[in-house]
Amino acid sequence: MAMLFLKQIAQPLVVIACGLTPAFAGGLATAPEPAAPVTAPVTAPAPAPAEDWAGLYAGATLGYGFNGDDRLGIRDAISGTLLGDAGDISVSGAEAGLRIGYRWQRGGLVFGPELGFSAADISDSASGVVDGVAYTGESTVTDLLALRFKTGFVTENDLLIFGTLGVARASIDYRLNGQAADYKTTGYIAGLGIEKAINTDWSLTGELEYISLGKETRTFGPVTTEATPSHTSVKVGLNYRF
Repeated sequence: MAMLFLKQIAQPLVVIACGLTPAFAGGLATAPEPAAPVTAPVTAPAPAPAEDWAGLYAGATLGYGFNGDDRLGIRDAISGTLLGDAGDISVSGAEAGLRIGYRWQRGGLVFGPELGFSAADISDSASGVVDGVAYTGESTVTDLLALRFKTGFVTENDLLIFGTLGVARASIDYRLNGQAADYKTTGYIAGLGIEKAINTDWSLTGELEYISLGKETRTFGPVTTEATPSHTSVKVGLNYRF
């Protein structure tokens, strides 16, 4: 009887123990760590918008031409034979001009035409004796009308770096021993420049250009010379954007 009684008590106790085991196990488990606070993602500040270079503009320039290269060769007017070299006319001098242009902008790319006119006194003379005759030659660039096409890139929001390619029409005062043979000639222009915006309307420019004005034969009685005027020009300017 005693054994039967113990078995009857033991069975319910086993069932109760099995039911309590998961509860105790859960109570002994490590409590979960609290979730880390959610922070908003850090984003870099948006870049400042590029300066708006598009539209119509006008300006003025001051410059200096230098490093001219024009050999004063004396030739026989009939045969074309070179009689000798009387020297090198290395023109230099000041210039001042006005310009007007229009630009388009595609992102950081800026491009457009520019028409400019400069009054100048870019001149030099050379003297020498050729075939027993003394010669003095003089050459002066008095004005320059130029159509340029400029293409540039905005490297900073207010700084434009550009290249220039264009055509120029110049007036040349040319003398040999005081005898005039003035002429007009057409050549090309190539250069580089920078433009710095002061505000939304005004900007400063700096430019370096090479101007080649072709080749012209000038006749002075029994002799001729071949004029090949060219020079380098450095300019500063001020532009107003409409």
